[in-house]
Amino acid sequence: MEILIIRSNYIEVKKISLILILFFSCSALFAQSNSPFFDLNADTTIRWAGGVFANYDVGSNAITNSFINKFYSGQFIDSTQKSRVRNKLNNNNRLGGDVNGGIFYLQKLDSSAHHKNVSWFVSAKSRQHLNMAFSRDLFNVAFYGNDGYKGQTADFSGFNMSLVQYQQFQAGLCSDRFGVGLSVYNGQQFMMLQAKTATMYTSTFGDYIDFKTSYNMITSDQAHTNPGAMNGIGTGLDFYARMPLQLENGQKGDLFIQLADFGFIHWNAQTNHYKNDTTFHFDGFVVKNAFQLADSSVHYSAKNVINAKPYQQTSYASYLPATLDIKFVPSGIKYQFVIGVRYRFVSDYNPYGYGQFRYHFGKRYTLIAEVGYGGYANFQSGLTLQAKFNNGLSIHLGTNNILGYLIPDYTCGQGAFISLSKIFR
Repeated sequence: MEILIIRSNYIEVKKISLILILFFSCSALFAQSNSPFFDLNADTTIRWAGGVFANYDVGSNAITNSFINKFYSGQFIDSTQKSRVRNKLNNNNRLGGDVNGGIFYLQKLDSSAHHKNVSWFVSAKSRQHLNMAFSRDLFNVAFYGNDGYKGQTADFSGFNMSLVQYQQFQAGLCSDRFGVGLSVYNGQQFMMLQAKTATMYTSTFGDYIDFKTSYNMITSDQAHTNPGAMNGIGTGLDFYARMPLQLENGQKGDLFIQLADFGFIHWNAQTNHYKNDTTFHFDGFVVKNAFQLADSSVHYSAKNVINAKPYQQTSYASYLPATLDIKFVPSGIKYQFVIGVRYRFVSDYNPYGYGQFRYHFGKRYTLIAEVGYGGYANFQSGLTLQAKFNNGLSIHLGTNNILGYLIPDYTCGQGAFISLSKIFR
């Protein structure tokens, strides 16, 4: 246990939220299917196809879209926006999101080899994922200050945050009934912070605080974080299956099962490991010369609070937040009602149950409306348009949370996705 004490004649306790913002700061990074070639291959007339795709998704049970947008862009967040978030907070809260983009190529195997419905594919993707869990007290102190906690202890325990950025190179086989892809990952950047215990007591008169924390933090090599940085390498598996199924009412359809990003990244020996158990007593700054505020006697900073020096540098293996998606799609009807459930491992993502209404306008257009509950953002509603043209061009455009754009002050999730592909028959 390390005890840090700073004494002085001057204090500004109300600005202690700055400590928390610096201590628990992160880059704001904010997904439908990242394997569009699995869906394309259902068309047995394709000889080969290529395309691009991009998507982003962010959600929280409490942080509203307008708050996220202004925080990310550095705009002023007024008291009304903070109050809307405050009213949604639980004791334990979550925030998470993804940004993805990539290209792919798919080609049917030689039909003379009796594999006319089997294709091989390759893809390259850029991936980012953020996951965070935090308490109500952490938000209140960070954005309102600690004035409301005089004579009380604010509890930040259970805080955890993980951020991973990597590139994925994938190759595999797929057909109208199955698909499997093997991936190699290049780890660009990784950070994980877990505060098992973290509390802050503010004295009744606001003249001092006591901050206690026990935390672990792991970061990849901070000297190399730009795109192309090679701080780790990993491998993973994607799997897809479509199985015929008949319900008790006689309705026929297909059960789709997809497991994506089942893998890990092994970060190199320059990975920093931090571990500390600290009590910090703060009652102000010592200022020897008011006209020389750069005086060496002013030592206070968030870095002093956590004593942020890596106790060792060694390799580390992190699991990716794999996604399992299971859904039933009825067949042989113009109107389809799809039901499904989605879950992400190694994250604070809650099980997400959803229903989709699909309407086909002939063979070219499909409109999909989705309503679901769970994930990072609780209630979600999406809208998707799929269009296929005679020249082989296909577009898939939509959002998995349209209300996030219509009423951003009152909703807590947003996302958009697009994929463009060219098919040759």
